[in-house]
Formats: sequence, C-alpha cells, structure tokens
Amino acid sequence: MKLENILRSAVLGFALLGAVGCYSGDVICSTPGVSVGRIKKIKPRIRMGNTPAPTIGITYLGNENLGRHCYASGVSEKNGILLTMKAGHIDIFHTRESADYAAYLAADVFERIKKKEKKFSFKLSDPSVYHVSLNYPDNWENISEKEKKIFDISVGLGEYLAFTAESWHEIITWHGYNSTVILTEFPSAFSWEDNFSNLLGIKVAGEALRSGGKYDEKVTEILGREVGKLIPIAEKEAVRISRKLKGSWYTGEMPFGDVVIKKRNFDIGLSGKLTPLVPFASGKVESFPVPSLNFLSQYGVSAEVEIEPRVSEKGEIFKILGRNRKGGKINPDNDFKKIMEKIRHDGVELYGEKVDCAE
Repeated sequence: MKLENILRSAVLGFALLGAVGCYSGDVICSTPGVSVGRIKKIKPRIRMGNTPAPTIGITYLGNENLGRHCYASGVSEKNGILLTMKAGHIDIFHTRESADYAAYLAADVFERIKKKEKKFSFKLSDPSVYHVSLNYPDNWENISEKEKKIFDISVGLGEYLAFTAESWHEIITWHGYNSTVILTEFPSAFSWEDNFSNLLGIKVAGEALRSGGKYDEKVTEILGREVGKLIPIAEKEAVRISRKLKGSWYTGEMPFGDVVIKKRNFDIGLSGKLTPLVPFASGKVESFPVPSLNFLSQYGVSAEVEIEPRVSEKGEIFKILGRNRKGGKINPDNDFKKIMEKIRHDGVELYGEKVDCAE
C-alpha cells in the first residue's frame, strides 16, 4: 500500500481502533502513523525499553514468535531482551519504537515533498525540535510524479531522521535528560544493545514500507525474518550466558540495588556502519550500514538536518562544541563526531578503557 493510501486511511483507522488492541482489519492495521492534511498528527506511542541485564523485572525472550506488531496498541506484541549470535542483545521494545518512528516520519516527509515544502520541523518524544531543509532540482516542476520518486525519497529520509533522533536521545540522556523528571535515564544511555536495536527497527520499517501491503503485518513478518538471520538463542541459555556477564558488563540486582550498566556502545555509525557489542564473539563481528543523506543525490535532491535542543542539558553539549549556552542548532553530520568523542572519553573515565569493548 502506497503512503498516499495509508494517509487516507489513518484517521478512520485510529478512530476505530479504541483500546482493545490491534485489530486485523485492512484499514486499521495498514496505518503506520501519519500526519493527515497537516492538521492532525498521529505519533507513535511511547514504548518503555529494558535493561539488558538479566535481573528481576526484565523479560528475556527466546527464539519463539515475537507476536504481531501493532503501531497503535501493543497487546499482541511480545517484547523484551533477545540474545542473538550475530548481534548480541536486542531490546525489541527499542526495535519496534524505532520502526514506528521511521514509518511516521516517512509518511510526514511524503506529504511535505508532495507540496514541495522546502523547510519543515517535527518533534518526537523529547522536547527537541528537528528542522529539515530540502533543495529540489531546478526542473522539479517538469518531472513527472513517477519520475520524482517521492515515495523512495520519503522512506530514505524517514530512516535517516529516525536514526538521528534515536542517537540524539542517547546523547541527551547521557548528559542527564530524563523524560519522567524523577528517574534518571543515564543508566540506559548508550547501553550496549540500544544502538543496534534502533538500527534493526529502522531497517525493518524501511523494508516494510517499500514492500507495500499492511504495515503491521509487514513489520511482523520482516522482523521475524531479520531476527532469524541474527540467530536467536533460546531463553534459558540466553539468561545463563547473560548472567555470566555480571561484574564485567553490569553490576547490581533488582530490587536489591541499582543495576549499573558498565558496557556501553558509543558506535552510532559515524563511519557509515555500526558494529554491535557481542559478548561471546570469537571472531570479527559484522557491521551493519546506517542510514545517511547520501542516497538523495541520485534524485537531484539534497537535505540539511538541524536539531534545536530544547533541553536543559544543551549547555553542556554546546560546551563540547566550543559554543556558549545559546550555541544555536546541532548539525548531526558535522557535530555528532565531536560530541561522541567526548562521551567516549567520559565513558572511559567512568568504566575503564574497555567500556565499549566486548571483553
């Protein structure tokens, strides 16, 4: 199903959905979360992630069916931590959330490009505002709808924007941001499974949108297939392996004390690829490509993305970049490298030189 058809069905689908869960009707489960007429936006629901430490309250999954993905309500989903041979731990909550962010943003971008908007902004779960500037080729008006490849551009941008937003969320939580005000999110910032979990979801969403059909059904199918490729480990064995990481990868045990994540993965794909942290890897771990803006050149389009960090932690981040507290906007392609270098430096001071090494 193309995005324009998804857009038409969104309001009706979510009006019918109610609180019962994910229905199987064509209209309801074909909606990936979209903006309709730029009047009402239906954003992805917030999902709570897990710590990968196998302690009380943390659900570990085996290689069983992960349930039916549903953008609007999660009663049909199975979520928790999955341990795989090729990518280590995966937080399926993070994976599903990132997938829905990518789909939502792709649908939003689609409408913007159809109207040839050159500038637009959006927000996701934190207060930061993302500003996108688009440059079109001079002959854009003379190119047919089919040749413009608006759908392809939109999906690619949705993937890039979602991964950028998820990376930015890790950056601000590392510096102290927390969405609940009361509980700090620092313990989970760049925890060793987060970045790859996000990337997997974005890959799944991109393939689901490009393949057409009902979004939820496609995500369910593709997520199951992609997880299978990573070779999931049965639940009991996954827990046994993960418990052996106590002391070197994490410390503490709920509810008797705080769980401290000692291993962090600071790789957000600045080299073009992201390498997951795999605890039992005996050889070289496979790296996975991350979304970028480079694909736009084949369509004669270019884009610039900036983040307006409306969070109190921005002062510390601007300081890293050599700016004052009113340091303007963050350009991910230019600024993330320096920010991540400082974050890794601080991570080494906190947890040692091997903080991001799988040993």
